[in-house]
Amino acid sequence: MQAPEPILDVWRQFADVPAESLTYQWWRRTAGGSALQRSVALMEEHHAQYGSGGDAFDLAIWLLAKFHEAGILADPVAPPPDVDPDKTSDAIAVVAKDRFGRRYFCDLGEQWIQPILVSTRNPDFTPEFLSGFDPGAEVSIEVVEKRCTITRRIRVDERTGANRHDPYVYERRVFDLRGIPPEELIERAENAARRRRTQPWLRRLIYREDGGWGVWCWTPQGACWRLPSGVVEEPMDMAGGNAELWVDAIATRSGLAPEIVVGALAEWAGTSAEGALR
Repeated sequence: MQAPEPILDVWRQFADVPAESLTYQWWRRTAGGSALQRSVALMEEHHAQYGSGGDAFDLAIWLLAKFHEAGILADPVAPPPDVDPDKTSDAIAVVAKDRFGRRYFCDLGEQWIQPILVSTRNPDFTPEFLSGFDPGAEVSIEVVEKRCTITRRIRVDERTGANRHDPYVYERRVFDLRGIPPEELIERAENAARRRRTQPWLRRLIYREDGGWGVWCWTPQGACWRLPSGVVEEPMDMAGGNAELWVDAIATRSGLAPEIVVGALAEWAGTSAEGALR
């Protein structure tokens, strides 16, 4: 179910790129009304200067550009019309083809470890739950008439789920593997930029000291690790003078420059950068 080296070579270029909206919050503060969908060149510039990544749309657009540079066919994929009739979902990903026409689902927005095979006729395909793709869950792939259902099986933290009969919870997302046109991708991205991002958020895939992968997730309401063993909460309080401590934690774990984090929190709070840290 793993992708071949040419696809992985492109995927690995994003190993230190977080999924986040803090850069947009900061950029909106500095760029004003022009802060809609960034070009690939600007995303690369921001990453080089500040360690920035982007949201699911940013990362899909960026990943597509890199696949095309490498001569790999790839398309953006979104939920089918019956699942998202108004095209308002922020779910977006990329499907890349290898030289044999086998297709692989790539999700940088959710910070997957690696792409996964979605060509069901390939002898390597299995619908069984697998680890090693999503760092916080086992995943199963079902494809029926170009409709791909991705099911995440998430282990319940034993400390909070001791009374459950089933040690797992399940999350499902659906994508249309026929893809969407490039112009629709940009339209969806710009529409999403206008309506969302009311608060900053971040997800970052990190190789942990315990020898496994995890995704560190943060919003102003709290932080957690998504791990194969379950979701581990990190209590936090943005008030009472603690914001400065979280600027350091966010910058350290995400790779973002502290000034981006400070600017994002200031934009979210609607105050000056100094006021956001009081």
